[in-house]
Parts: sequence; C-alpha cells; structure tokens
Amino acid sequence: DAAGVSFVLEGQFVLQIDEMVNVCAERDLRIFPCEAGPKRVLKFNMTDGKQRVVGIERSSLEELTAANSLPGMKVLLTNPTV
Repeated sequence: DAAGVSFVLEGQFVLQIDEMVNVCAERDLRIFPCEAGPKRVLKFNMTDGKQRVVGIERSSLEELTAANSLPGMKVLLTNPTV
C-alpha cells in the first residue's frame, strides 16, 4: 500500500492472465511481448473468476517468454507478497 506495508498471503492461488503489458516500453510497444531482461517490467491483469487483481514483475521472470505468454494463460502463485 501507499505506506509501504506488505504481507505474505499464505497459500496457493491459480489465476488467469487477462492482459500483460511491459510498463517500461514506449506506449505503442507495451502490448507486444518481449524477452526477460533489465528493460522489462510486466504488469499483469488477472482474475480467479470472482476477483480481479493486478500484479507487477518485481524481478525478471525468465519463464515468461514471448512464445508462451498469452492472455488466458494460467499461473500458480504461492505465498505472494501483497
């Protein structure tokens, strides 16, 4: 939150990625997938079917590549920091 307070949400959560954008890219290029690296910070709009959540790539996720990162992809979050 704005005060810098965070905590771990214990458990495993399956979410569907609805949208993914590279917030470090120029506006016109944000929706195009790119490879992991220091110039990529992804913002994810996700849902569990009932709630919508937003996630930010805080460190490079090498597993997410341009070839396998498509809307509709499911991810498993374990003990996420919120």
